[in-house]
Amino acid sequence: MGWAIVNFIGKDEVHGVSMSRHLLVRVEVYSESTMEFFDSGAIPNIMSHKMVKKLHLRMHPTNRSIKVANCASEKGVGTLNEVPISLGELAVRMDYLVLEETPYDILIGLPTMIQLRARPDYYCIVLEIH
Repeated sequence: MGWAIVNFIGKDEVHGVSMSRHLLVRVEVYSESTMEFFDSGAIPNIMSHKMVKKLHLRMHPTNRSIKVANCASEKGVGTLNEVPISLGELAVRMDYLVLEETPYDILIGLPTMIQLRARPDYYCIVLEIH
């Protein structure tokens, strides 16, 4: 079992978007520290194109589109497979759909949260991952 500390951060701390009611966890991606947004309402894992460029990752082409929170359809610019992520003591590999513009660097969706058996504890401010 691994543990990661949950951080509740406020407005203007994530690309100017209020994230005060969302679950954010500090992670390492290829030795780059960033905040990862856990969203139980999202289906795919998403990474911003800006983060892909920052990490110098190579994407695979895609025609996949998704419906984002404002109900608009957004076309992916690529996909990533088996990207290594460190969540506290736990190291995992995740697949991502890459979107051009996002208010976050990385978003983890419900299927991955289920696979990781992630259990947020809002009282103790800890995210338990098995």
